Amino acid sequence: MVETRLKMGSSNSKKKVKQKGLMTQCKEKLGDESPPSPPRNLYSTLKSSILTLEFKAFLRKLDLATSPDPSNPDTSRVTSLQFVLDVRELMNLPERERKEFVWRMGEVYFTVPGEGLVLDNDVLWTRCSDVCRARKTGSEDLKWLEKARDSSLKELDELHVEFLENRAPAQLSILCLL
Repeated sequence: MVETRLKMGSSNSKKKVKQKGLMTQCKEKLGDESPPSPPRNLYSTLKSSILTLEFKAFLRKLDLATSPDPSNPDTSRVTSLQFVLDVRELMNLPERERKEFVWRMGEVYFTVPGEGLVLDNDVLWTRCSDVCRARKTGSEDLKWLEKARDSSLKELDELHVEFLENRAPAQLSILCLL
């Protein structure tokens, strides 16, 4: 049996395995959404689904930490964020789908005072509850839900500052490398 020796550097000496680039690897992990730039404010966080999930996890930790009963945690901060996201979704829905969505929002956020969405303004909470129960979707009616959203955004904006301070700057880089 005759052995053939290959010279170093020849094209047959090594099989090159082509690796994917870092951006391709990130895209595979993150889907079509590109890695978000570092958030500067609440608006930029809510524009990115990745950052929104990260902010929601932060709020969940706060809710658990301040809950007097760990087996039945307070979720008011997470509920406020979800309400803001739901109002955004409502405004993007076609008119024919809004009535059902408004009714479902009422079931989640405005069933019993003091439960669901917690607002500082009881009159605003009652108006939102009435709009949802009646499945009203006129622009004047939806203004009540938008005012409740704005009230929730004010509360979330203060917490967002804390989120930014505690957010690990390298966390995004690690996400891509995983």
